[in-house]
Amino acid sequence: MEKIGEKTNALNWFEIPVNDMKRAKKFYEDILEISMQEHEMNNINMAFFPFDPEMQSGKVSGALTYSANGDIKPGSDG
Repeated sequence: MEKIGEKTNALNWFEIPVNDMKRAKKFYEDILEISMQEHEMNNINMAFFPFDPEMQSGKVSGALTYSANGDIKPGSDG
């Protein structure tokens, strides 16, 4: 597997911290015309951008993330 090149990306996963999951999810679903699936993992609510795990090479995906305890938050210090 090529480490980096024109057919691959240096970035392969991103997370966008949000304060309001419902609002953020609706925003991205509306502007990108997608459906995002939500799951909770280790007390973190995540809404995943669509991806195909079979097609990992050169593809980028990510998730919106929300933590009720404030551990994950948007801001200039994140």
